Parts: sequence; structure tokens; C-alpha cells
Amino acid sequence: MHHIQHPKGRSRTRGENTVIVKIANRDKSLTLISAYSSPSANLEEMIKELDEELSKLQDENVIVGADINAHCIRWRYQTNNNRGYQVENFIAEKNLQLLNSPGAEPTFQRHNAEGWPDLTLESNPTLANMCD
Repeated sequence: MHHIQHPKGRSRTRGENTVIVKIANRDKSLTLISAYSSPSANLEEMIKELDEELSKLQDENVIVGADINAHCIRWRYQTNNNRGYQVENFIAEKNLQLLNSPGAEPTFQRHNAEGWPDLTLESNPTLANMCD
């Protein structure tokens, strides 16, 4: 992990599969995590990286935006694939909330293919209410 401290209460950390930005606030900081896993990559590496970072941030508000390339019925695919089961289990184990809207347009479209490989997750259910 590469860590950079910025002025005004912000810091950034970059891993192999993630970029993490922490925004400090008087009340409570917010951590934004961007993650990517290529369809051909080993998903377990990205999950391990996310798991390690989330373990460090247990009491903080965290939002994860991830292009995971995992198929799961929960985010509008017709079937689950192995990656989808892995991500679904990770979400449950970490007690994360999936913020993707059930009727959302596909986040990936090309020729005759479409999909929803991009997920938005949050650690605290009240974060979603703040955005409504």
C-alpha cells in the first residue's frame, strides 16, 4: 500500500486493486474506496485487499464503489456465477449494504451485451438516507 497525506484532513492510499480516500470531519470521517477486478483476474485478491482495509475502518463510515465483474441476481443478472457468489458472501460477512437500485440501467453496454458489474456498497445504513 502506498499512502499519501494531504492537507485539510484528507489522505489517500493506493493498493494493487483499490484506491482509498479518507475525508476527515469534526464529527466522523468518511472513507471512499474504489476497487476494480478484471473479469480474468483472481477476485480473491481484490476481496482480500478490501477485507484488510475494511477491518481497519470498522467504526467508520465507508462507501465502496467497485467494478467487480461478478454476476449475481441481486444486482440484476439472470444467474449467479462463482464470482457473484464470492461477492455476495463478502457483502454478507462484512455486513455491507448494497445501494444499487433494482431497476437501474446497465452500467456496461457493448454490442449485444449488457450488465451490472459496478456495485456501490456502504458500511452504515444511515449513509444512504443522507443521500435521499
